[in-house]
Amino acid sequence: MPSTKLEVGQMACVEVGLTPMSTIADDTTEALVFRTHYDTLVEDALSLHYWRFACAQSVLNLLAT
Repeated sequence: MPSTKLEVGQMACVEVGLTPMSTIADDTTEALVFRTHYDTLVEDALSLHYWRFACAQSVLNLLAT
């Protein structure tokens, strides 16, 4: 299971038959596409599931400064 952005990108490259990138900042098409789409894809994937820990709401008191 990948635990870093780089590992996710490397696994994605391998899955589609590309050479894995060395760093996310590489000057390659693969790295550019990864940097462009990663955050949006993660947000989309996380929004597909109802996460119970993220559903509680409460009223917060304003603190005086």
